[in-house]
Amino acid sequence: LRPFQTGDIDARTALLGDPLVVRHSRAGRPLDSRATEKWVQSAQASFGTDGTGALAVVLSPTRLVIGYCGIDIGEDTGVLELDYGFSPSYWP
Repeated sequence: LRPFQTGDIDARTALLGDPLVVRHSRAGRPLDSRATEKWVQSAQASFGTDGTGALAVVLSPTRLVIGYCGIDIGEDTGVLELDYGFSPSYWP
C-alpha cells in the first residue's frame, strides 16, 4: 500500500472506469479521466487534513497498481466507511 501519485492516474482511471469495479461503490457508475484525476487529488489532500482517503494497492514484484483501499467518511452517514476496489484480473 502507498499513497496515490500523479503517475497513477491511468491505472486509477482504468479501475474507476470499469463497471464491475465500481458497481457497489459510492458513485455506482464508471468515472471518466477528469473525475478520476479529481479523486486522486482529493485522496492525496485528505490524508493531510483528516487522515482518511484511499491508498494504492500495488503488486510488489511489478509495482503495478491493481486496486485501492482506504477509509472515508460517508457523505450521507458521517461515519467511517471502508472503501476498496480491485482490478477484476486479480479477483479469485
